[in-house]
Amino acid sequence: MSRLFPLLSATLLIPAVTAVPLQLFVAPDGSDNNNGTSPSSPLATPQAALAQAQIVRRPLPAGGIEINFRAGLYFVGNTVELTWRDGGDGPGAPLVLQTYPPDLKQGHRAVLSGGMRIEGFKLDASHPGRWWASIPPGTAPFSQLFTTGVGNGQGQRRQRARIPNAQPADPTGRGMGDESTFQWDMPLAPCAQGTCPEEDKLGFVFGAGQLNSSWAWDRAQVLVFHAWTAWWSDVKTVVQSNSTLLFQEASRTPVGQFAKQGGQRYFIENVLEGLDEAGEWYWDPSASVLTLIPAPGDELASFAPVAAQVPTILRICGSNNVRIRDMGFAHAAAGVFSAPSVYFPPQAAVEASNATDLAIEGCSVVHCGASGVRFFLNSLPSFFLYFCCFVLAILWVLPSVLWQTGYTWECTGWSLNSGISAERPRRGRHFDSG
Repeated sequence: MSRLFPLLSATLLIPAVTAVPLQLFVAPDGSDNNNGTSPSSPLATPQAALAQAQIVRRPLPAGGIEINFRAGLYFVGNTVELTWRDGGDGPGAPLVLQTYPPDLKQGHRAVLSGGMRIEGFKLDASHPGRWWASIPPGTAPFSQLFTTGVGNGQGQRRQRARIPNAQPADPTGRGMGDESTFQWDMPLAPCAQGTCPEEDKLGFVFGAGQLNSSWAWDRAQVLVFHAWTAWWSDVKTVVQSNSTLLFQEASRTPVGQFAKQGGQRYFIENVLEGLDEAGEWYWDPSASVLTLIPAPGDELASFAPVAAQVPTILRICGSNNVRIRDMGFAHAAAGVFSAPSVYFPPQAAVEASNATDLAIEGCSVVHCGASGVRFFLNSLPSFFLYFCCFVLAILWVLPSVLWQTGYTWECTGWSLNSGISAERPRRGRHFDSG
């Protein structure tokens, strides 16, 4: 028996074998023709990396898959989708999207951008002090323009041409106080005992000398402050004879419903007559031209701002065991915000639904047109969930059809999500979104 103990001791000293994740690599100067399996042959886009991960995951490596992004800006072009085809296989084999650790140690990170870089600015010969650049055909309407920072892709937001200008003395510090806005004069029709007619959802009467009907109103937008909300809308027209401004679409709340007569604030953006301060810009969609007044420090030859194009940069739909580490997300577009039933854009830069064991760690979300991170929660009765699961079980006999068509039920109305919840990302926290 005495000979058994040395053998047991030796057995106990054998270290546990740790599963090693399969590594994929992406770089801003990479190519989607590479296989992405080494730092010397990186892919170029997150979409190609996820497609490659689907190939190498059959079967899924024991330690999961790590997609390493070299530091820099990645213009995604379209929303990056993680669906039921992606994800890991338990906590020990997750799918990881992360900044390449050696780059992170040097203080740099990868940033997924929902924007489009605008280059090729020229001097405006007819308007000294202005620059202009052509916008590529097919560019989505945008209301945000950013410079890119050094090393982190963040930079600063540039102000759209607006009337009136934001004033330094504005006590709010955000260009929305009384000093930086107009006040409409009255609703289109009188309100009686706190009730306003439907006509008051169509516009308002502005004060004397505030606006001019000769301006290019077909490209302008108005922000109207109600009591607790703000309403963005395209401007339909301005009629000088009766000093009225009309919205392109009716507001959900009548102007004046919760306001003292002669008193709520508003301002106008993307009107050429408001292009009068350094750093401001104006976009003419009919001519596909961006015009701006450079800010101090801008260099004509190298100036290349980013126009926000994609409202949601990353969407995680039904993908489990996912880790997003030390990544940046920037330049998410505002999307469509003039719908009659929407006061705040419904989308976020990062969204998740029906995802379990999801961790977002050490990430930053900046320059959002709407929310930063949004998680959708199930809130339907259990009998409905059981019914839907039964239907999905029947549909599952057609996996080849679902695969070929690319139909992902988690991202549609079948996601069983009717409630919405948003939380700030916190380092080291795990979120179950569904």
